[in-house]
Amino acid sequence: TNADNLIGKKAYVLQTITKWDKGLVKVNGTVWTAASRDGSDIPKKSECFIEKIEGVTLIVDADN
Repeated sequence: TNADNLIGKKAYVLQTITKWDKGLVKVNGTVWTAASRDGSDIPKKSECFIEKIEGVTLIVDADN
């Protein structure tokens, strides 16, 4: 797949990501499960950046 091409791209948060719960993000028209890189909360309707991919989960950060 071309999943590695997502690293560094911006994603839109559809479901809030918290320290305890994964959320959902949308990137390039596809919805992915996402977790915060450092455990910080990333609120719904915000943007984040994809740091890496672990399995089928994007690891994201609110700051680039």
